[in-house]
Amino acid sequence: MHLRGSRTEPLLWAELEALFDDLLGAENRSLPKWPESRAAVTVSWTDAQGVTHDADHLEDLRAPYEEHATASIAIGDLVSPFSQLNLAYWPGPPRPRIVWTANGQVDVIDRAIEALTQAFPQPYEGPLVFVSWGGEKSRRIAEVLTGLLEAKLPGADVFFAPNSLEPGDDPSKRMIDEGLLRAHAGSDCALSV
Repeated sequence: MHLRGSRTEPLLWAELEALFDDLLGAENRSLPKWPESRAAVTVSWTDAQGVTHDADHLEDLRAPYEEHATASIAIGDLVSPFSQLNLAYWPGPPRPRIVWTANGQVDVIDRAIEALTQAFPQPYEGPLVFVSWGGEKSRRIAEVLTGLLEAKLPGADVFFAPNSLEPGDDPSKRMIDEGLLRAHAGSDCALSV
């Protein structure tokens, strides 16, 4: 499942914490990792300089978030309750927004969609940057470029097929019709060896 949404103001810390609890459960605020837990919950944030910081506990995010030092926040979960979850949240201009992808049981996905659409009720259609690549080496470059673009252009959507396509999608339709033809800018990560 793939979801995008926005709102007019950033979430308050209590709202972000409640959204985390709705998605992953309050018991996962300690960000459990394998092998101590079956879950593998991660939270990281990127500052205005593009430096990524990993949190050991959800509370580690509180001070930078409340000080408006977080350009973006990434939350990931493998195993439980989702088989995979990735949430990216940009709290700053042009407007606070999220991009969420997840795989899991239908009831878990439905509850998550309800929580996310309540927190981010407005659609978000910002400028789209299409990242093209071919081959394993250029894919690695495209992954790094995608991360940099997402950090430096928080108002833009970055279309990178491994992150933007979901199981069951028609790859040609998504990449051409909803990616390349809708893009405001493009980048080709061609690499000659």
